[in-house]
Amino acid sequence: MALNIKDRRTDELAREVAALSEKSITEALRETLELRVVELKAEREARKSAFSAFVSQIQTEVAAMPVQDGRPTTVIRNELWDDVLDRDR
Repeated sequence: MALNIKDRRTDELAREVAALSEKSITEALRETLELRVVELKAEREARKSAFSAFVSQIQTEVAAMPVQDGRPTTVIRNELWDDVLDRDR
């Protein structure tokens, strides 16, 4: 399968990487792209971990908040719906 690089600078960089690594352009590009894929996956995993930690922190903070209304959720929800239904009548 052929790769047609139309950008001069990209072609120059590919050839430079190949020359510096003493490999063919194909081998040099494959290794470079494989390394980049590993880096991108690690970055993505780091962002996911940071987001999970952020969500866990919020969950912990919310769980520590005092209960303002000790009634069961269904009772509160039904009362709110009754208010909505009464308003629309």
